[in-house]
Amino acid sequence: MLYERASGNGLVAFAIVYLTFFLDNVLLTVLVPIIPDWVRGESLALWATHDAPLMKLLNTTVNQITNADEDEGVGGSQAVVGAVLGAKAAAQLLTAPMAANAVTRRGPAPVLRAGTILLAIAATVFAWCARSSTGVVGAGLGRIIHGTGSALAGVAGLALAAALPPPRRDRAVAVLLGAIALGVLVGYPFGGSAYSLWSSAAPFQLVFLALLVNLGLQYFFLCEDSYQIQLNQENNNDNVNYAKPESIWRVARRGAAAECAGAVLFTTSIMAALEPCLPLWMLKKFHPKRWQTGAAFLPDSLGYLIATSSLGGVTKCFGAERVALVGQVSVGLAALAVPYARSNRVGREERHGRFSLKLLPLSFNFEQFMRTMSTI
Repeated sequence: MLYERASGNGLVAFAIVYLTFFLDNVLLTVLVPIIPDWVRGESLALWATHDAPLMKLLNTTVNQITNADEDEGVGGSQAVVGAVLGAKAAAQLLTAPMAANAVTRRGPAPVLRAGTILLAIAATVFAWCARSSTGVVGAGLGRIIHGTGSALAGVAGLALAAALPPPRRDRAVAVLLGAIALGVLVGYPFGGSAYSLWSSAAPFQLVFLALLVNLGLQYFFLCEDSYQIQLNQENNNDNVNYAKPESIWRVARRGAAAECAGAVLFTTSIMAALEPCLPLWMLKKFHPKRWQTGAAFLPDSLGYLIATSSLGGVTKCFGAERVALVGQVSVGLAALAVPYARSNRVGREERHGRFSLKLLPLSFNFEQFMRTMSTI
């Protein structure tokens, strides 16, 4: 597999997969601190009424442009933000089975390239709608394209890692999860900071350029024929037949797949519910700067990165079931604690993000889910 290719490019190829996962999740999270302004039309209204660079407009606080009518409409804005952010997950859920069939028939390399192309298109759509008057519609379309590309890239990358022998497969999956965690860690503050320093289109333009570089590396280093031959040879040597993919219902009934899916469903749904609500709630309650809106998610992302890199030994000592159960309980308690976050008028910029520390345990379940699934 990736580490055993005769050409010696295995580590380079794995680095390309790692980079794809990283950029996918940067694109996933970079939108979160920006989308509230698109929904409320704040950024567009400022550009329409002021002929000045964005940096001069940043001195206008959220308090000055948020009136009582906007406060009453926060619930509707949250619903719109939730629909836009949820479009990606829906598209990814629908596309994943087709991505698995495509990997089986065409091999992982062309599917990975197709996913990367779609990710680049999604970044282009986000950058375009940041400069147009159709922010919400464009963001929804971009999220659908992003979900499709994420499914293709994710399934293809994990297919490469899953073909490894069990000891190295666990390490490879953990490393790829580290890429996901690192992308989430970078995406939130990067989106808020780039928006504050340059424009709402800047983070998407930078991600687009990085995806183009990644796509070029894939065309240069990933030869689909040699990778498909290598994959088939390994499957034949192990007497494993991957020619016909199993039914998703058969997989769900095998081992602990259903339990793992249920655990990750409930825990990740909490974060999915918080993402559209927290930015608008913070703007109303704490009036943070834009870069602080993204930085509020930083502790959760950092905990995700630490957990995916270091909890393997804990799982072996105490068992995946116990660790996953602790993670579920912790996430539930953290979600209950979020509404009790408080801020005083003095020093509120320093204190508004502390509540996000309560979200650290979210990383436990997803990490244990992937590790358990890799052994089923």
